Amino acid sequence: MSGFRAATGFLTRVPVNVGHLDQGSLARAVRWFPLVGALIGLFVGAVYLSFYEIVGPMAAATLAVISGVAITGAFHEDGLADVFDSAGSSSREDRLRILKDPRLGTYGAAALFGSLLLRMTALASMDRWTGVAFCVCAHSVARAAAVGLMRASSVGPDGLGAAYVRELNDNDVAIAVASGLVLGGLAAGPWIMPSGVVALCVAAVVGWRARRALGGISGDYLGATEQLVEIGVYMIGAAVSMNSLIDAAWWR
Repeated sequence: MSGFRAATGFLTRVPVNVGHLDQGSLARAVRWFPLVGALIGLFVGAVYLSFYEIVGPMAAATLAVISGVAITGAFHEDGLADVFDSAGSSSREDRLRILKDPRLGTYGAAALFGSLLLRMTALASMDRWTGVAFCVCAHSVARAAAVGLMRASSVGPDGLGAAYVRELNDNDVAIAVASGLVLGGLAAGPWIMPSGVVALCVAAVVGWRARRALGGISGDYLGATEQLVEIGVYMIGAAVSMNSLIDAAWWR
């Protein structure tokens, strides 16, 4: 289970003793990313479930999403903000400089605000158990999409993406993608199908943009992929709930 611990230590702020993670160890841990994502989603869903009747759906959704940001250390949010901050630059060199800059710009702040608002309002539109189901689905499928993009796209010039993507093997990627879909399907039932389509489309668009902007993916673009897929799956959950389609959580 060293790979699981490495994935947990990399993706969350949970205090696990993993020591120094070299590129090879991190690459081997990617098969566990969707499972760690599903557990993060379960934690977020549990917060929503716990506070739903106490403070109402909107406040409960706000607490849940903020809890998810806290447990991950805003890891993926940082990537989303950096990508949007760099979007207005006209040269590759300037985009690379902005991606490495720890300061938050106007575009990045707007992207973060939009991401948080969409997730909170979408989650608040779901009943308790549908919310739990789509929290698990969103977080597992989003990590699977990021891993799939690692293998499907070329590697950028430097940074986190380049650091361990070159060490990946096809088996670990296949396991990650398959487990993300299985875990999402166990949570959301048949709604894993449109969730998978959303993940594929987001990964394709982000990969295309990364190639045009940098010549390949980077860690920031992987983080943006996770965020955008997560938002997309939450929006599917909102549509399911608002239109009274079918019970999203088939195990309820």
